[in-house]
Amino acid sequence: MQNIYRSLTWRLTEGFSSLVRAGDAPFADIDDPIERMSARYARLANAYLLSRPDYPFDMGRQASSPTPAESFARYHRAVPAGVHLALVTARAGSGDPGCRDAALAAAKAALAGMDGSLDALARMAAEDRDPRLDLLQAQLRWLRRELEARFSRT
Repeated sequence: MQNIYRSLTWRLTEGFSSLVRAGDAPFADIDDPIERMSARYARLANAYLLSRPDYPFDMGRQASSPTPAESFARYHRAVPAGVHLALVTARAGSGDPGCRDAALAAAKAALAGMDGSLDALARMAAEDRDPRLDLLQAQLRWLRRELEARFSRT
């Protein structure tokens, strides 16, 4: 079952990224502590990646498994996109079972992205003493706990 959500995470990231490039991303203005932490995480993750001399990575098909940094680079967009989509969909469709299901799927995709990112960050932190890696892990653990709590009641 986890593979389904990882696949959904990849598709969500690719779709949302193409909307952002086209300028058509459906960002809604919401005032939510989970959304604010997600935005902080996105800014820090992006700053960390941009500071790496080997970034951007070639994200095409590879003969070997991706490195932890490549995995993190792939997941770092899925987390805030999934969080935002889950929160906006849940807020817009309260009482609508279809919206509730869509929000739950987006939350699960975001959680799968968080799991992938946490795994990659732990492996990266074992080799790299950059203090941002610890902060990114702490932010993701908080986001995971809060998002799971919010959507377990849905």
